[in-house]
Amino acid sequence: YLPANRNVEKGSQLKAFENSSGWGGVFQSCTSLTTIEIPASVETIKYSAFNGCTSLKTVTFEKGSELKTIEGY
Repeated sequence: YLPANRNVEKGSQLKAFENSSGWGGVFQSCTSLTTIEIPASVETIKYSAFNGCTSLKTVTFEKGSELKTIEGY
């Protein structure tokens, strides 16, 4: 899961984009988020991960992405 400061570093071994309680919405309403690169290790993006991220324009996936699931809501 992502820590409270929501930093994701390149080469991270993060497995899921979720909050500390295992629920979705990890970046929910983060209006300052404009771009993000999903680490290759991420297998799951939980529901509503980017809901309300009104400035988000670019989502890219690190080379070798292991993404299997993007949950809907």
